Amino acid sequence: MALYYVTNGTTSAALDLNQALSILMQPAGGQEVGHYILAMPAYAASATISNYVPSLTRHATPVSVTVDVTDVNNGFITTVPPNTDHLTANGFRVYDTPLTGAQANPIVGGVYTIQY
Repeated sequence: MALYYVTNGTTSAALDLNQALSILMQPAGGQEVGHYILAMPAYAASATISNYVPSLTRHATPVSVTVDVTDVNNGFITTVPPNTDHLTANGFRVYDTPLTGAQANPIVGGVYTIQY
């Protein structure tokens, strides 16, 4: 569904409201696309670095999430792309461990796609 702007001074229609609702309540087969970043110091090779990524959609059960590393990857994480879990209607967790020993700032980021 292509989004459009409602101009000032025009009469709103049900379609105008429905486009906002379809973002907040994704239909089956819908997708939400956004960007994530995972960056924090890691004190040891086995330390987990993680970040919670909130989704825009509410009250819709996601089927899966995929992430890539198109924005940034300094090469200091173990798994490329990083792992994800705890996928709920409110978002998901992206996490990984440093490649070797303590790292001052392992950083990875890219695009996420949540499928509904």
